[in-house]
Amino acid sequence: MLGAALLAVSGTAWAAPLLDDVLGPAAVAPAPGRLVPMIPLPPLAERPEPADLMQHPALLARYLEAQGGRLGDQHADPALVLTLAQILLRGDETFAAERMLGDGVGRWPERADLRRAWGRVLISLGRAEAARAALEPAVAASPGDPALRYLLGRALLSIEPRSAAHDVAAAEALSAALEIDPAYSDPDGVGAPEISSVIKELKGRHAQP
Repeated sequence: MLGAALLAVSGTAWAAPLLDDVLGPAAVAPAPGRLVPMIPLPPLAERPEPADLMQHPALLARYLEAQGGRLGDQHADPALVLTLAQILLRGDETFAAERMLGDGVGRWPERADLRRAWGRVLISLGRAEAARAALEPAVAASPGDPALRYLLGRALLSIEPRSAAHDVAAAEALSAALEIDPAYSDPDGVGAPEISSVIKELKGRHAQP
């Protein structure tokens, strides 16, 4: 799902953002005929062992669902939220990871790392408008972070229906990313040359006569 959506701008195909090192790689399905036999999950104990939750992302997702989709306040910590989101994403529990990251941003709205991670997952789920809303406060608070600028540009270009206003804002965000780091390369595989090509196309498309 994460690699299926393509955004074509100026003939440049941009795969939907892969999950960065903080979040872990997207899950890859095994080839036909090489499926691994399903191993039944252990029963969900009232107080499950942390090792079981770390080993079984689906069990972790069930545990979080039983907790209302969030960690208890006594265990709340931004680094723990990112770690658990990584485990969930590696187990293809994307929706559970999105809920956890969204809850984390609600608790620590000033944390750019949580907003960056949440924005990536929202874009991968096709929720571009929600990603923009998540990323804009982080860009304002951390204007020197090129990844936030890049992701904001990606979110703006993914909003449907497309509009000139979004294209112009996306060009500004992508340009800012390269101004901060002229050699910027995102973990999704898109680098400065591709970003520059998109910026050129967007500016040419909406240039004043």
